[in-house]
Amino acid sequence: MKEFKELYDIGIDLDEYMKSGDNAIRESMIDKCKNIYINGRRTRAIEAVSKKVHMLIFADMNCPDCAVVLPIIEKMRSLNQNIAYKIVKMIDYKDKMNDIFGEAKVPTIVIMDEQFRMIGLYIEFTKNLRNLQRTMDKDMFKKVVARFRTGEFDKYVVDDILTCISISI
Repeated sequence: MKEFKELYDIGIDLDEYMKSGDNAIRESMIDKCKNIYINGRRTRAIEAVSKKVHMLIFADMNCPDCAVVLPIIEKMRSLNQNIAYKIVKMIDYKDKMNDIFGEAKVPTIVIMDEQFRMIGLYIEFTKNLRNLQRTMDKDMFKKVVARFRTGEFDKYVVDDILTCISISI
């Protein structure tokens, strides 16, 4: 989709993005970037990506879910230069997100091949968590989200992204 490429071209990297947040969130993200662990099987899968993959990430610096997911994406990028991403601020594109995706939640990650064709989509949580959200009562789901925000489900974020990438390679 042409507009994804255009948004990607004006997007910013993680360092620039973090400058827009408050110190506590910025420090939390920096700490997570330094300490994130992706196991050997997943690391090998990331390193095996042989074609360029672009991710357009709609994010909000004050979103705790973005603070979980963005360092994971940065770690994936650091493991394989074929993985690239740019971030745009959701607030600037909320209406466009609603038009395209039917909702405006962050993080929303449009995963694209080397020609900027969409090959996958990640919205807010992993697919497993989104399925739980539909079936679980709100109080129980809040507890699951709290666990997500501690990094307990990071491996599933990686798995969801890799599933989208593997479809195109």
